[in-house]
Amino acid sequence: MLPRVPALLPVLLAMAVIACRPGGIATPASTTATVPPAPTSAPTVSNAGPTTPLAASVALLPAPSATATATPQSPVDRIAYVGEDNLIYTIAPDGGGLRQITPAATPERGLGPAYTWPTWSPDAQSLLISGAVPGAQPRTQRLLVYLADEASPARGLKAIHQDRAGSVGILPGVFHYAIWSPDSKQAAIIAVGQTDLAVFISRLDDQPARPIIGGSPMYLTWSSDSDRLYVHQSERLMMFDIAGGAAARSLGASTRYQAPVAAQDLRGRLAYVVDASDGSSAVVVSEPDGSNTVSVTGVPHLTAIQWAPDGRRLAIGRTIRGEGDDPFSYAELLIADAETAEVRSVLKRPIFAFEWSPDGRHVLIAERHPDPTTAFSWSVLDVDDGSVRHLVDMRPTDEFGLMLVYFDQYAQSHRLWSPDGDQIVLAGDLLAQGPTQSDELLERIWVIDISGREAPRAVAEGYLAFWSPR
Repeated sequence: MLPRVPALLPVLLAMAVIACRPGGIATPASTTATVPPAPTSAPTVSNAGPTTPLAASVALLPAPSATATATPQSPVDRIAYVGEDNLIYTIAPDGGGLRQITPAATPERGLGPAYTWPTWSPDAQSLLISGAVPGAQPRTQRLLVYLADEASPARGLKAIHQDRAGSVGILPGVFHYAIWSPDSKQAAIIAVGQTDLAVFISRLDDQPARPIIGGSPMYLTWSSDSDRLYVHQSERLMMFDIAGGAAARSLGASTRYQAPVAAQDLRGRLAYVVDASDGSSAVVVSEPDGSNTVSVTGVPHLTAIQWAPDGRRLAIGRTIRGEGDDPFSYAELLIADAETAEVRSVLKRPIFAFEWSPDGRHVLIAERHPDPTTAFSWSVLDVDDGSVRHLVDMRPTDEFGLMLVYFDQYAQSHRLWSPDGDQIVLAGDLLAQGPTQSDELLERIWVIDISGREAPRAVAEGYLAFWSPR
């Protein structure tokens, strides 16, 4: 079984935030890549696909006994999580209705399968899952991306992408990054290519996922109509016409942000950062095709951007460098109205990560805890009145902590909020109940009521968890 990396978060906080945040979901863990100069046309990745044919499926699971059949039209409201056994499960928010999604298997040649990073489809019917399975040679493994039917796991897993031989993933503990198209019909996957990272497009069929761009670092977002993919690679932002096949086009350049973000409303405007010739930078909003670009606010340093669900407001984390500033956090949170150009500061204190609630009323805030510094304080901000309600203090699991480093990308694909916006799901150890005297991290999946009326409850043992979109 591919081992998890112990004590990863302190290393990330000491190194990866500084090294990767300005750069991104960066270099494959097995190599040190250099960023090539921006070419005049969109690059391609030759021979970056699978080196062996994809397996059509893995062994089928027996029909689970503790599972009720889901009705597609009804709310799903389930949590997908990675168990301590490196298998994927889904569960109801109250801890009932457990489903095992990935099959357990007898270890072969000392290695067993390990599955991680489940990614819900927007229609909440399917999951994309990264997996490591035994390779053809002793003590080797293959890394694949699988498609699973959440309501009917007995159908088995379908491989939709396979890494090249020898790949160990894109980051410690992260084999791939996958993000569904909004129509749930295809997926973009960041994986290891021949020499560097590459973005692959899978139509979820039996054909190998096709590479469209290579290099590192890499961030991406889908247009709301699923026709375009925007890729921020190194400093340049490229737009790919996935539906029509037109040539890729550059929309701008900046290293002062990580992930671009497309609003998921009917208009589907794109928000990103551009650098001006005088050295200044600004958050801008454009139409999906890159036209009618409007400046929202200037940003002096590293910035994170998220659209509210209404497609009108932006949450902007802005870094203001100065003596005594926390280099790991954003110094201020802004809410910008893309229609009126009104920008207001709603929070001025170091913020590590943030995520809009599905109803647009709240923003989930993660701040570094003073002691221990590997823990985080979680709060919710009421966007209308500016009030902040503290929820819990928690030491995250290593994988969950890594996700926070890249939260502006993961917020587009891995939801922490319940569909009704009343609860969140976290993975780690609540400080109120630990850590133990031996500093052991108790890995639990926690459901937190944001009103504070109900106590936090542990619903499973595991190290990553994400809520279904509906």
